[in-house]
Amino acid sequence: MLAIAKSLLGTEKHLLQQDRDGPLTWSCNIPSDFLTLGPANGSTSIEPAFRIFKTQIPSTIPEEFRNVMKAISVSESKVPWHLVIPHEKYMDSLKNMFGILWDLFSKLQESSYLKTYMEINNFINRMYRTHIDVIRLDTYIGDENNASVLSTLKSFRPQKDGMAQKVCYSNCHTITGRMTVRTGPRILTLPANYRDIIRSDYENGFILELDFKSLEPRIALMLANKNPPYDVYNEISEKIFSKNLKRSDVKIAVLCALYGASIRKLDSILDSKFDARIVIKQIKEYFCYDDITASLKHDYNRDGFISNIFGRPIFCESDRTNILYSNFIQSTAADAAMLGFKKLLDTTEFKTEDIRPLFLVHDALILSSNFSNWITEGNNFIEVENMGKLYFEQVRVA
Repeated sequence: MLAIAKSLLGTEKHLLQQDRDGPLTWSCNIPSDFLTLGPANGSTSIEPAFRIFKTQIPSTIPEEFRNVMKAISVSESKVPWHLVIPHEKYMDSLKNMFGILWDLFSKLQESSYLKTYMEINNFINRMYRTHIDVIRLDTYIGDENNASVLSTLKSFRPQKDGMAQKVCYSNCHTITGRMTVRTGPRILTLPANYRDIIRSDYENGFILELDFKSLEPRIALMLANKNPPYDVYNEISEKIFSKNLKRSDVKIAVLCALYGASIRKLDSILDSKFDARIVIKQIKEYFCYDDITASLKHDYNRDGFISNIFGRPIFCESDRTNILYSNFIQSTAADAAMLGFKKLLDTTEFKTEDIRPLFLVHDALILSSNFSNWITEGNNFIEVENMGKLYFEQVRVA
């Protein structure tokens, strides 16, 4: 179930192949369940998988023909290659490309990541364009001195219809799969105090933000076969330290234990009856840190990479245990957040004309809403397959 888009081929029709050994067929339309090479940001695009699996994207055009067009300064996108290249050679090239696509498809299947890949691809393409408060935006631009922030603010300038460009995300440009913005408003680098430039498209509507609560430590506990409650840090304080260690101190201690952060700050704030190194050791034991890192180390030495809980490969830059562990947790959390938000928006309560997703900010989702509150007691979590309950909070942005 693979396709090569006509825009990539320079033809009037798309090229499809139902299965690896099946015939190549030309079609005016691409079925919705086909993975497609062509539009890089489509919900069924296979292109991100090439980056995820560190595989080079193949060219549809034999090198010698590309070199000829380059020598005479003709843009590749304007060449009707199916008319330029001898038919037999052209079809052999396409068959070879489909072979490479099927090899990648097999990797997706074997890694068990195919379902997650499709769901996340679908979800990140569901964002809507948003209205912008132009007066407020211009005020912020006039007052801002930081060049980087200024550039980010300008990316929110509305188009002629008064709405900002639709944001286009990628989850294949980082090792762990954390989102980056390909095109459109650079929401990931917009300071939180500037988010009030976003305006609802509903009359008297609201801009809301849903944030997963303590996502990464919650995921880490789930992967240690624990069932964390709403407040992760309070539970750790109670179960390990009999509530003698403050929640704020526990939070810093968890950061030090799981990600290898410096213990100097922890040492400076802890009560004298606590030894920072012993605290970190106890937290690591509670999170089954040594058992998990030993398994990750084994996988890395065997395969040259590790995989998150959903099957996404993670090509870590080092085999140091803190790098392996932090990449494992961050990658699993990144996918879990996307799956959680997708499932949330697919629920009856959120599947309505009264709410529209606008932006993803890692483990937060910014929405345009007709109502000021979507969370009631008992519906402040979503269950993600193979994980458990992910709790979220709501904040009003504008």
